[in-house]
Amino acid sequence: EGEMFRATDLAQLAADATGHGFVVLPMDPSVMVQYVMQGLPLFIAYDRDRKTSTPCMSEGKSAHWGVIRGFAVQCHDAHSRLVA
Repeated sequence: EGEMFRATDLAQLAADATGHGFVVLPMDPSVMVQYVMQGLPLFIAYDRDRKTSTPCMSEGKSAHWGVIRGFAVQCHDAHSRLVA
């Protein structure tokens, strides 16, 4: 029915469609931050709440894929400034 259950299958589909290489890695937050800061997209598996459409934990019963292209960090320092 078109579902993509395994990360390795999604990586192969993306590679076939784009001609670029993709790898499947364990979820290590420090590595994920490094990749995003290099401008690389991350495909992340998550469950979607059926009522609110927000991410939730439902043991894969409503599994989806998301793409992370960047992140925001909130600073509480009075001397911080916005950096583009």
